[in-house]
Amino acid sequence: MISDYRRIIIILVFMHYLNILIGISVIAWVLIGIKTHADWFIRVFAQESKRIKDQQIAIKRNGYQAVTSLDPLSLRKAIVFGYWGKDKQQKDTAGSVSICSSPLVFQLANANLIAFTSVTVLIVISKGLFTQIGLS
Repeated sequence: MISDYRRIIIILVFMHYLNILIGISVIAWVLIGIKTHADWFIRVFAQESKRIKDQQIAIKRNGYQAVTSLDPLSLRKAIVFGYWGKDKQQKDTAGSVSICSSPLVFQLANANLIAFTSVTVLIVISKGLFTQIGLS
């Protein structure tokens, strides 16, 4: 009888330490993930800042025609698709400034705008549909 209680206590203590171990490992993974994402964000931000500075130098030297723009968004079957081609890298003939397409930050903002608009339209249409069929 005592041995059964002792086994239960040992199992409970083991489970307690197992929960502590799992909690510490989850905290470690979260901290590693935060650090990794912060490093990635800083690296991308530095690359985009350099690209913007290069574009500003190219604009000062050659005017706005030196900077290529994104391909325009187009309407296809009532769904908006955003198309961004590959970077169109060109070398400036007057200097060593590379001329490239619009920075990634603006492309991400464009994608977020498209996603937000699409989700908002879907919400509005679904609320109207649910109201019409009497589910709301």
